[in-house]
Parts: sequence; structure tokens; C-alpha cells
Amino acid sequence: MSTRTKWSIYALAGLGLMVVMGMAGLAYARLTGALQFYVVPTAGCEPAIPTGSYIMAQGERRPGLFDLVCYMQTNPMYERAIFVQRVCGMPGDTVQIIEGRLHINGTDRDKHLRLKHWYRVPPSVRRTMHQQGLYAVNDYLRTAAGDSTDLNMEDRIMEQFPNTHRVVAAEPDEQIEEVFANGWNQDRFGPCVVPMDHYFLLGDNRNQSLDSRYLGMVHAQQIVGVVFHVF
Repeated sequence: MSTRTKWSIYALAGLGLMVVMGMAGLAYARLTGALQFYVVPTAGCEPAIPTGSYIMAQGERRPGLFDLVCYMQTNPMYERAIFVQRVCGMPGDTVQIIEGRLHINGTDRDKHLRLKHWYRVPPSVRRTMHQQGLYAVNDYLRTAAGDSTDLNMEDRIMEQFPNTHRVVAAEPDEQIEEVFANGWNQDRFGPCVVPMDHYFLLGDNRNQSLDSRYLGMVHAQQIVGVVFHVF
């Protein structure tokens, strides 16, 4: 047997051992909860997590500000299930939503995030957007005043169309009031302080997310993993 053949056999054997060890490690991580896999069937965290995406989460990592996390939703008013949203308030932070923009400890923090909101769009702009393929059939839309339409769109796309504007909720939201006992809504919320051992979570699709505004602050023990991969 030649030296080259021997080294080829050793290399293949080593590769096989690495694959087996890798699969064993993944199996162990899955069984212990250190590594988790989920499918996301809703649009609450678009555009970061498109509807139908798969995500991988790490169960032994402490969440940081703006991390995407998976947690067990326990509010009895809604279905008990694993939700995924973004950390938008750490323990001790003062959080407030002013005209649809998140402020943490008095500072606007939305400018660094990719978000979706409701936008009021006149017919001519909607036709242009449709021709350019900028919104799909499954994008949320609703009839607005006059002949305009409200589209649930990504902010950076709508920056191209100056004749549109964000739609900001004006009336108190009864569901939010049940949790926080204040006349707040999803676009005019707070200020409030995040309790110790809790987190304030929001979906990136701000007007289509069932999050801490409706469910309340999330206890650290409810968090089961920090998202590290979306595919």
C-alpha cells in the first residue's frame, strides 16, 4: 500500500469520526435543551424571521438587549406556546413607545432595527409598488380612508415613497389596558420600568405582534433559548 493511499484512508477515517462525533454532539445538545429547533408560522417577527422560517436557538445563553429569544407564553388569556420576539427592554430599563417608536431610558432605539409598520398608501403609489414587486399577496393590507390602502410594510422600503406615511394608533387598546391598567395602545405605550428578572419583548412587525404590550413582561425563567440562526 502506498503512502498516499494510507494517508487517504486515515483522512477518511478521521472525517468519519468527526461526523459521528458532531452528530452525537448535536443529539446531546438537542436532548439537553442546549440546542433547539423551531418553525415560525406567523409574521410577528418579520422581516428578521419570515413566516415559515426555521430557527435554531441556544438554551444556555443569557439574553442581551435586541437578541431574538424563544420563550414560553403563559398569559392565560392566550394560547400557551413557544413565542419568538426581540428583547427590547432589560431588567431595570424604562421603556416607552412614542408615536410608534421604541425609546429605552429616554433614547430612540428603533433607528438601528429593521421593522415593519402600517403605512397609508395612495392608489398611484400602491400600483407602482405592485409593479415593482415590493409587496406580495400575503402582505397584510386593509382599506383606509378615501381610496387609500394601509399596507403592513418594511420601513426601509417605504422610505422610497414620500407620499406615504406611518399609521399611528390613537385610541386606547382594551387588551393592553387589561394588562397594564393604563390607556395605552401599541404605538403609544408607557413609560414603564421593566421589573428585575424580567424582559420587555417586541416583535419586529410592530403592528402585527402579540408581545409584551399585550402579554406583559416576560420572566427570565420563561425564556428557553436565544436565536442564533434563521433559515
